[in-house]
Amino acid sequence: MRLILVTGIVAGVASLIGNYASGAGGVAAAGSLRSSQATLRSFTLKPSGIVLQLHPTEARIRLSVTANGPLKACEYGGSWGSPFSKHWSRCLNLGQQVVALPSSGGAIHVSFLIVPTGGQATHVTALVLRWHCVDHYFDVKPGATRARPSHPTFDC
Repeated sequence: MRLILVTGIVAGVASLIGNYASGAGGVAAAGSLRSSQATLRSFTLKPSGIVLQLHPTEARIRLSVTANGPLKACEYGGSWGSPFSKHWSRCLNLGQQVVALPSSGGAIHVSFLIVPTGGQATHVTALVLRWHCVDHYFDVKPGATRARPSHPTFDC
């Protein structure tokens, strides 16, 4: 019986170490989360865009999108200001590949804006965010665009 207990403890520690390995993403073999994730599905992105708020570690937030038109991610200087300003000088185009936002340093909550590139409303099939979290905060700021995320999952 002791051997089984020790083996279980070793497996649990190995799983925890795997969750915090540098550059981790996706799901571990044991089924534990390696990154936080939130998905917004099937919504119309208005020209004013949508503001997303969360508290990542220093690891970069990764975005992927499927939409009828081109989108971009921009700094947003809301009530917290923008911790990205020293790292991020322009909006980033969101294309078919995964885009990593600049690091925020992990000290505070961050806000960023997703907008249609051409200034026209655009149908978004899926917007997926992946990040390593400091806390369980994730929010879609109320505005003209209405989108509800699936139940976010957190790795912290």
